[in-house]
Amino acid sequence: MIKRIPLQKGKELTDDEFNKVDRRLLLLLGHCCDDEINELMSELDEKIVDSVYKLELTRPKKSLMRDNLLNVDMNRCMKRIQTQTILGKYNAEIFKLIKDTVYQIKHIDTSEMSDGEYDDFLKSSMPQDYERMQQEKKAFDEMLHEWAEKQGVKIIHKKDLADYRDMYGLSLKEALEGKEPIKNRNRKVQEEGRNEHNGRERI
Repeated sequence: MIKRIPLQKGKELTDDEFNKVDRRLLLLLGHCCDDEINELMSELDEKIVDSVYKLELTRPKKSLMRDNLLNVDMNRCMKRIQTQTILGKYNAEIFKLIKDTVYQIKHIDTSEMSDGEYDDFLKSSMPQDYERMQQEKKAFDEMLHEWAEKQGVKIIHKKDLADYRDMYGLSLKEALEGKEPIKNRNRKVQEEGRNEHNGRERI
């Protein structure tokens, strides 16, 4: 997974940096998964004891490795890993941890980049994926504008809400959640109240 983290050409991880990331991640994940690994090892020990001392020699009739691991038994194992273990249930969070660790080692902070800088970063580090994302974004924009035209609504940027003060509106997220439009004036009051509340929480 470390090698899947996008990096700009010429800024790839050196062997020393790769080992540094590897050691740091193994330490963190080792602490997180230690109890779970011990539990799995105990389960394995129990099965070995049962098979040796109790002569319970039941086992799959076919090898787990058959058909290049594309078989029913392996699918059952993978389902258990994905739904009942830390590595499976928190796969997205672990990938983010790996990405953050790699970027920390390489002194890359994507949160400080402007939109243009981030766009250039993606284009340089993952050109094929960037091109695919651009095509998907274009297709989504076309679909969204076509939908807006059919519904007789106007798509505007959030920063332009003041120009449509007494009109009703909702964000794309709210539309997908099935919420009703509210007056833009009321929306501004809601956001100011939310920002004030968040400010108090930070203090």
